[in-house]
This record gives sequence, structure tokens and C-alpha cells, in this order.
Amino acid sequence: MPRIRVALPEGTMSIEQIVSHNFQRAREERGWNQKEVSDRLIPLLGYELRQTGVSRIEKCGYGDHRRAFAANELLAFSQCFDLPLGWWFIPPPQWAGRPCEHTTERLLDVVVGSDNGWA
Repeated sequence: MPRIRVALPEGTMSIEQIVSHNFQRAREERGWNQKEVSDRLIPLLGYELRQTGVSRIEKCGYGDHRRAFAANELLAFSQCFDLPLGWWFIPPPQWAGRPCEHTTERLLDVVVGSDNGWA
């Protein structure tokens, strides 16, 4: 598992926080509880991510809860919730104006590409 940097400037949102927030949002919008998500992820991940693991994902990036996300996990999340991979990296509207470790524009360029990136 990759290491997470120790700290960001106060009030700065991390990529992990964005993914974490979007994970919880996706789950709640579908009306699923954490156990249901756990059960749905097993065949996609190839291992059991228990309800406590789902809870840790949703708390990631807050306080002392730090967790990196592997590419296979993000792919499984996309399949589980039927959402595009790039969706996980879009900061929520209520966080508008908060500093991010990467600018929103740069995040979108990295996730969906830019004009010169597809050339």
C-alpha cells in the first residue's frame, strides 16, 4: 500500500478526502448501508472488505484516519456504483473555495484529459 504524505496545509483537502467523500455520497444516494456495499464489492475486489473497511474508507482523510486508494479499488468502486472513474476525483460543490492539494482544473485534466493530452 502506498504511503500517505504526513500533512497538508491547514484546511487543504486531499485527494483521499475527495474520494472518501464521494464514496459515502454514492452509497447514501443509493440507499445502501455499509454492509450492502461490502457485499457488493467482494466479487469486484476479489477479497472481503468488511463493513469496518467501508467505514474506514468513509472516514479517510479526517483526523488521524489516513488511507491510500489502490487503482483496483477505484475501479471496483466505479463498477459497484456504476459511476465513471473520474467521478471519484471531483471535489464536492460544498467544498468550493477550499484549497486542494491539486487545483480542480488540474485534477480534471489528469482524470479526463486535456486537448494536448489526447494528441
